[in-house]
Amino acid sequence: MRKLLTFTPAALLLLTVSGAVHAADANLTIKGTILPAACTPSISNGGVIDYGSIDSNSLNVNKVTNLQTMPLTISIACTSPIKVGFKVADNRPGTHNETGPRFGLNTDNSGNNIGYYFLAPEQESFRIDGEAGRLASVNGATYQEASIIGPNGLTYTASLISKPSGPITELPFATNMIFDVGIRTTIYPKNNLDLANEINLDGSATLSVVYL
Repeated sequence: MRKLLTFTPAALLLLTVSGAVHAADANLTIKGTILPAACTPSISNGGVIDYGSIDSNSLNVNKVTNLQTMPLTISIACTSPIKVGFKVADNRPGTHNETGPRFGLNTDNSGNNIGYYFLAPEQESFRIDGEAGRLASVNGATYQEASIIGPNGLTYTASLISKPSGPITELPFATNMIFDVGIRTTIYPKNNLDLANEINLDGSATLSVVYL
């Protein structure tokens, strides 16, 4: 009994000391979130081009008819400077007869392709954070001035220039990019179309930001 009485306080003492050591610990936690730059593309007029009513008699019988070039402005605004570009996807793939970078206008009631369009950038309008620039297309590590914007899998981005005829230089970090484009639309010969019914031009494309 005495041995038991002697041992018990010692055990209690050890437990007390151990508890005191743990009570002296303090944890430090570092938290935070580094947010990447976010960019938002926009297209003037809600991205809508409306040719209104087109008289079928104004269409060429045996050759294509080029409609009036329509202007739009494309801009990309970012929350902080970043190297950024964009791609454009055709939401009506397979509805034109061309081999080049063109967008389709869908089909008529008989399944005939109506025509095509493409975006022609106006290089002199290009501004990168207020500075003159140009639109370049990227194919791997190769950059070249873009004369046409199409659904060709290429990334289109900004490049600073020292003068209009200067070489394409290293891509800049930028917050804002803005430029004008001309929408050039072509209708196929009307002898290839089903004109017994109304034909609705139904082009659709999606512009997506690409972070470089």
